[in-house]
Amino acid sequence: MFLLSILSIWGGVFYFLNKVFQSIAERQTDLEIKNSWKFWSWIILLIGLPAWIVIFILKDAWIILGLENSASFGVVLGIVNTLRFQDKSAPKWLDQLTTIIIITGVYLSVYAFGGLNNLGQFFELIASIGFLVGIWLLARNYPSGYIFFIVMNIGAFGLVYYQELYLLAVLQVLSI
Repeated sequence: MFLLSILSIWGGVFYFLNKVFQSIAERQTDLEIKNSWKFWSWIILLIGLPAWIVIFILKDAWIILGLENSASFGVVLGIVNTLRFQDKSAPKWLDQLTTIIIITGVYLSVYAFGGLNNLGQFFELIASIGFLVGIWLLARNYPSGYIFFIVMNIGAFGLVYYQELYLLAVLQVLSI
């Protein structure tokens, strides 16, 4: 339990800071300042990502684990793109790799639990769908991607609350 508390603080705080930095970036008019905030939001997310991965391994949350692992590719791409000040759209191989990892996560979850018979798995699917659609829209410069991030936060809230990780649940609400 102590390990989960430390991981929750680590992952939750950096996840929340990522959202704060993204929000600041979206309000900037100067492209250089905007990209600087986006760069730091990606770095902050990357620092918190290992904690989330360990939490989901410890909680047998394989669907969302696949989501978080695939997110690492997007984070690295975001860092590279902001450093280069280039187009932020994701390459096709990244979409395909993310899809493969998510399908693998769904398969592992269904295999581990003998089907979709766990409320946590339902929340994992909601979070995964919100993330995938949100990233797809944002990569194509559609601000409506943030609406799907809210769907992701709702699914993630349900999952971490169900897993009795209440600090992370509060941070999901604040992220919305």
